[in-house]
Amino acid sequence: MFDQKITDFNTESADSKDWVFLAHDQLNDGFSLLVGNRPLLLIENHRYFSRRPYHKQKLALVLTNQREFATEQAAKGRRVRYLITESTFAESIIKSIDDLGAKSLTMMEAAEREMRAELSSLTANRDLKVVPHEGWLTNSDDMKAARTGNKWRMDRFYQHVRKRTGILMEAGSPRGGKYSFDPDNREPWRGEPAAPTPPTFAVDDLKQAVLNLIAKRFARHPGIIDESSLPASLEEVEQYWQWCLDNCMENFGPYEDAMSTKSTGIFHTRISALMNLHRLLPSRVVHDVSELDISLNSKEGFIRQVLGWREFVYQIHRATDGFRKLQATSCAERPGDGGYSNWSKEAWTEDTDSEPDPGVDGGACPDYFKADNPLPAAYWGEKSGLNCLDTVVANVWAEGYSHHITRLMVLSNIATLLDLSPRELTDWFWIAYSDAWDWVVEPNVLGMGTHSTGDLMTTKPYVAGSNYINKMSDFCAGCKFNPKKNCPIARLYWAFLDRHRSKLEETRRLFMPLNSLAKRSDADKELDRKTFAICRKKLRDADVLVPEDFQ
Repeated sequence: MFDQKITDFNTESADSKDWVFLAHDQLNDGFSLLVGNRPLLLIENHRYFSRRPYHKQKLALVLTNQREFATEQAAKGRRVRYLITESTFAESIIKSIDDLGAKSLTMMEAAEREMRAELSSLTANRDLKVVPHEGWLTNSDDMKAARTGNKWRMDRFYQHVRKRTGILMEAGSPRGGKYSFDPDNREPWRGEPAAPTPPTFAVDDLKQAVLNLIAKRFARHPGIIDESSLPASLEEVEQYWQWCLDNCMENFGPYEDAMSTKSTGIFHTRISALMNLHRLLPSRVVHDVSELDISLNSKEGFIRQVLGWREFVYQIHRATDGFRKLQATSCAERPGDGGYSNWSKEAWTEDTDSEPDPGVDGGACPDYFKADNPLPAAYWGEKSGLNCLDTVVANVWAEGYSHHITRLMVLSNIATLLDLSPRELTDWFWIAYSDAWDWVVEPNVLGMGTHSTGDLMTTKPYVAGSNYINKMSDFCAGCKFNPKKNCPIARLYWAFLDRHRSKLEETRRLFMPLNSLAKRSDADKELDRKTFAICRKKLRDADVLVPEDFQ
């Protein structure tokens, strides 16, 4: 099975010539397009997955789930064509329409802006009919409530959606008397209560075939595959979600911001990758959690991540055309590789053509701080000497995952303090994380992680020194630097504030740190600048930072 370019299931079972095409991130038969046993076209596009050097774990997760979905639909008697191709999506769809003798082909609108652009020629010529995506819980009207002038705010969006949907609402008011319990959810985790161990899954013939494919076709891609952590069949996805409900939710809230060397996820569920493939529908996830008998701060904290932030970043990306509509924002000409040569020692080149596919570019490049330093090799596994960075990066390349606070307050924070290129960092996240697609990664990194869109969607840059990392993690305990004495991240923070003071003075929420900056001595400010210069040079040269560098 799936050892040929075309695998047909139930060729005699469908009379309809009205076919449905589902993208690789629309793997759910709860969508209305599949009502009535309409025949289904699925495309496994190796050209697409070679566009960037995606983490092997991401490839394994997507391809095993897509193949499992095909077999599940076939087992229900549906006519399925599964096409494995090295051509563009547009070329593959046109050829499939002809080969199948399809009267029509309809798809839900792609969540990815990149895929919408790639298919635009087909939709314009009506070769492909597009209907609204049913996987989202919000719409463009909800964004109007979040907009003030030319800015969007998540808290306004979230409160509006809560009111409209009635989720966690009682008699028109938020349950518990407030919309957010975020102040209650900032506890460090020191090992108790014990973090649950995620379930493991057997490697069957279908998974093994995908692993063999990746070893051969995608050998140049980075990352390690953990075969046992690949929920792929519907039964496995259900088993995994039930484990999340039973083991993660009660303690999620208090420790959602905690980081640890002892557990990469702590009480995070890691369901974002499955949800972004729509193997788990967000509506089902929110409903199941809302029905749990758990503390309100955990329940609200989790639901806010899905109903609030996840929906908000998608709608932001949709409304701004992936930030291309922002004034004076340029676009990269071709997809970036996130500094791939730092790992491979050779440049990444597409396995297809020398030019990007029609409609495909390298993404918007907003840059509020004019940061342009290249991503150092430390993000690809070379040691930096900073235990927080080295630990998180190692976990990412081992798992294709780390939770949202390590992404924001370690990876993005350090990148922002070093004036690393926001676009290159965004491409790195897109490549390295199993749950990353353009609508997820660009708002999260360009908008929040690096503040490169200014105050479009956040009120301040999310930067911090060593005190925050020491408070919320155990990373500092295993580091050669002391967070209270000589950790360079502390001085990098002050150097960042000083370097960008003229822009940061516009931000009211930074009044106190900027006031503290003004009180720093000239000698301290000079040491801050030297620390920045040393870190930038040594990390660019793939050297390890040591305390002696800053004496």
